[in-house]
Amino acid sequence: MSAWLKSLIAELDALQESDFMEPAMPTGVGDNPVGTMDTPLRKLFTLFMGCTKSQLEVKAALLSCKSDEERKAKELELVKIAHREEALKEMFWTSIRHAFNLWDKPEIGVRTGYAVVWSEPRRHSIGILGALLGGGDIEEMFRKASEGSSNAAPDKSRLN
Repeated sequence: MSAWLKSLIAELDALQESDFMEPAMPTGVGDNPVGTMDTPLRKLFTLFMGCTKSQLEVKAALLSCKSDEERKAKELELVKIAHREEALKEMFWTSIRHAFNLWDKPEIGVRTGYAVVWSEPRRHSIGILGALLGGGDIEEMFRKASEGSSNAAPDKSRLN
């Protein structure tokens, strides 16, 4: 087994309940609760979320670097944290889908109280950004908005 995986397992084993980070978002309209994360999932979530905290701390330290060598070391640390975060993210969400058999659900999430939920995809208006990036007709979008029909959906065939 790789040294990285061994150290990850050791970190998970060392976490105590008092160390756990709880999801901040409450269960909302459209969320379908399916259960509660068990202790191993809470530990994995805590390590995953800890990466964000670590990145913020390193970015703050990067602002006060006094030499190029120190700056390069901090930048390398950010790269390592980003890779760790991506690996933990995949492990966490795959573990959630596995534990709650959510393989066929379009969107899944975790909420306060360690609730696990799934939901249908939400429809979002992409507005100006979609028109600019997707090649939509921005003039037509503004014309419709001024006529009071701003709820019209963008031409999604142009977004591909």
